[in-house]
Amino acid sequence: YIHEGMHIRANSAYLEMFGYESFEEVEGMSLLDMIASPYVESFKTLLKQLSKGEPPPPRVEVEARTLEGSQFPAVMEFTPAMYEGEHCLQLVLRRQELDPGLAREVEELRQRDQVTSLLNRATFLRALEDAVADAAQNASHHGFLLIEPDYYARLLQEIGLDAADDLIAGFARRLRDSVPEDVVLARFGEHQFAALSRGSNHQASQVLAERIRSAFAEHVVEAGNRSLNATVSIGGVQIGEKIASITAVLAKANQGLLSAAGVGGNRVELFDPGAADRAEEERVQAWVNRIRDALDSDRFTMAYQPLVSLHGEPGEIYEAYLRMKGEQGELVAPLAFLQIAEENGLLWEIDRWVVGRALEVIGERIRAGKRTTLLVKITENSLQDDSLLKHIEEQISRHGAEGSLLVVQLPESKVFTNLRAAQEFQTRAARSGIRVGLEHFGAGLNSFQLLAHFEADFLKIDRTFMESLGTSAEHQKRLREITDKARALGKHTIAEHVRDAQSMSVLFGAGVDYAQGFFLAGVSQTMDYEFS
Repeated sequence: YIHEGMHIRANSAYLEMFGYESFEEVEGMSLLDMIASPYVESFKTLLKQLSKGEPPPPRVEVEARTLEGSQFPAVMEFTPAMYEGEHCLQLVLRRQELDPGLAREVEELRQRDQVTSLLNRATFLRALEDAVADAAQNASHHGFLLIEPDYYARLLQEIGLDAADDLIAGFARRLRDSVPEDVVLARFGEHQFAALSRGSNHQASQVLAERIRSAFAEHVVEAGNRSLNATVSIGGVQIGEKIASITAVLAKANQGLLSAAGVGGNRVELFDPGAADRAEEERVQAWVNRIRDALDSDRFTMAYQPLVSLHGEPGEIYEAYLRMKGEQGELVAPLAFLQIAEENGLLWEIDRWVVGRALEVIGERIRAGKRTTLLVKITENSLQDDSLLKHIEEQISRHGAEGSLLVVQLPESKVFTNLRAAQEFQTRAARSGIRVGLEHFGAGLNSFQLLAHFEADFLKIDRTFMESLGTSAEHQKRLREITDKARALGKHTIAEHVRDAQSMSVLFGAGVDYAQGFFLAGVSQTMDYEFS
């Protein structure tokens, strides 16, 4: 790869052609330094044209110059490319032989193992190097496998040392017959083979490895005039961004191969550095399936906690909490799944279930002679979608509920950041009698400024004020400021997470309207609190 006439990357075949041992020797070197003197001026003109964005000619014939100074005829081909996010040119250079056909045959023979006709180790390593570089630059994925016959020494003893080449050739034929044509195969060692599957994800690499393993386990290997039962051990690596080093790839594949052989062989061990990421993806997908099943099979439920009036207001008020029924009947709290639901676009459906179930319960309580107000939480996602309001209207009619007995709660911060949508939601909800509450009120710097633009009936005071309320003068002062302003505006205040009698005394003295918390009553699946 060439950038502004300088080398920024070169593979081992390119380096070998010019007599260099490592890329560090040519990194930053001008391509002109590798051109014989009679061609330098014309080649310099070509590089200037290419730097201006002019299209390269199909091929450029030059005399190239090696490190020792010897020259050889060469053909160059330039292609626009990207390397590490930078525009550059990809250069393919070939020796120009007098007989191109003969040159191709010689090159083909040079790249192949003479016993198996598979690629030899050196040629395969160049292909592997390109795959690893591609993974590092383009976040691509490739599968690399090392394959060895199990108990090779015993097989060789059985067939005879003079038939060793027949045995290796037989293994190579079986290997070649077991894989798709686009898989690159090589004889990688005396009795070791390698396979490279470009563009292969973990699942495809695992399938390929198992396909090779079973091809040997379920068929005989023909070695000359002998037929042998033989199995193989396979160690592999899923090449990707997290293991974009050829040294690490080879080491991990060899480690997997030794491990597979060490427990008896006929096994595959495939190392995937992205396994943790994939495990997380599988975990998330399992939760998505559970959420979807809960929505489709009515495996969500409600739990209730009473709100106790501190000043004798009549009526029943509960907050309804969403729960999911687990596989063993346990109840799963929403913290376990709401984030995943949000990331996978399921919150709007959960919001619909919550308000639908709440209105159903309100209708049931009305028919039982009880007017029960329910507070439920919805997410900001529903502010952007008017289908929830339509659903509320339908559910009120369907269950004979009263909209005024439903209070939907939104976090103060989300109303701030979605004010226009929240205003429209509140206006339309009010037409059905639905009231709106703000959660975490007082946590912001300008909480009461928000009330100049948004009509909220209930203000649930942020739970941080409940911490050390009985002893914190600062929290008590802030609490009184909130309740005084709320009372002046005609808003109901709620204190949650009430923990002790001392806090209750402070809340009562500050004029808070409602209190809830485990000190008063826990969360239950039944609504049986004695309000009177």
